[in-house]
Amino acid sequence: MVVTVTSANLETLDLNPTDETAEIAQNIAVLIATPKGDVPLRRDIGVDTSYLNRPHKAALAAFESALTEAADLAEKRADIVGVTDMAGEGDGTIAPKVEVRFNG
Repeated sequence: MVVTVTSANLETLDLNPTDETAEIAQNIAVLIATPKGDVPLRRDIGVDTSYLNRPHKAALAAFESALTEAADLAEKRADIVGVTDMAGEGDGTIAPKVEVRFNG
């Protein structure tokens, strides 16, 4: 099953998700929004932000690579299938829309 996840999935944080799909999607959303090194006692969790200040296409590719690496470490129940940008190239920001495939 493939699901779309964005950082908007964090608007309502559920501390006790009743379904595994919601739990995994929320975990991926947390990874999208967390810079690597920001989680106390787990500095390895999050996305490496070295993609910042690169040209748009290079930044998006580097973000996808960093998110895939972070998901491999922190959420083994899911694979990142692809990342697209909902913001577009014009304003210098990235609003990632992530396609996630659940394992199992």
